Amino acid sequence: MTLGNDGNLTGYAWSSNVGWISFNPAESYPSGSGVLNDDAQVTGGSFTGNLNFGGWARVCATAPNPATCSGGVGPNTNSGGWDGWIALSGTADDGTGCGITMTSTGATNGPTDYAWGGSIVAGWIDFSPNGTTPVTYSEIPAPPEVTFSCPDTSSAIGADVTCTYTVKDATSCQLTNDQGEPTSSPSASGSSLTVSPTTSTTYTLVCTNAEGPSTPADELIEIVLPVAPNPVVIFTVPDIVRSGAAADVGITVTSDGGSTCSLFGPGITGTPEATFTVPADGSYEDTFQTANLTNRTNIAIECTVVNGSPYRQAAEIEVTGTMQEI
Repeated sequence: MTLGNDGNLTGYAWSSNVGWISFNPAESYPSGSGVLNDDAQVTGGSFTGNLNFGGWARVCATAPNPATCSGGVGPNTNSGGWDGWIALSGTADDGTGCGITMTSTGATNGPTDYAWGGSIVAGWIDFSPNGTTPVTYSEIPAPPEVTFSCPDTSSAIGADVTCTYTVKDATSCQLTNDQGEPTSSPSASGSSLTVSPTTSTTYTLVCTNAEGPSTPADELIEIVLPVAPNPVVIFTVPDIVRSGAAADVGITVTSDGGSTCSLFGPGITGTPEATFTVPADGSYEDTFQTANLTNRTNIAIECTVVNGSPYRQAAEIEVTGTMQEI
């Protein structure tokens, strides 16, 4: 049988009396007092100390389908009523506790270090028999174990972002991404790495040892740029313009994050006639002239800020009629 790094026992043991014993028999499992309703596995302890076991093993010859050690909880017709289930921990039929505790040199030989196979055939099963080779365990070689964590977002294009990682039993690591950026080789003994995403990017860390590569660990970093505030627009227009006259329109735009603006109005030739850029953390100032006006008129500006929605603002110009002799 084999004890995996996940704590599960797999494979078989052989008994000259009852035949093959499976340590990961097919479901379903019987119910038993204090017995884990699962196959044989570690229930506590560590590879560097003692390991406690629980769950069920089974003598395959007693199962309804002996070849696959399956077919249900009950016995087959040739087993004399014995179902073959072996409890690795729990309570025996006489109320005595059972359980197995092992160290890396063998099972300890205490009063409860036995499995219980039922009163019909097996009874107590000793995992540390005297005078024979003891049952021992060792950690099974496996690919590296990797954890990888990066911030969910970055607020600037190309800014350095620090990710952290842990690696167990690796000889080398490689970092790749889904944006075609160059790969890198973080240290297998390191704990942090730096990336500089220019767009939302998924990074993948894989580490390797003689047993193969680890499960890929993926982390997505999204670029979420801060929304710039709306620009501040100041119009300077005459209170009243006489009909048939043009109007001078003064405009001052201040923008913290920079913006591109267009000015609209009658006679401001083209649509728009005036398009200009406001520098980041700066301002733009100019004067424009309308066509000759005959009616009340609106002058409008539309600005688009970095990573923001269009901003619109308007000013009204009153137009008064001309005096005529009758």
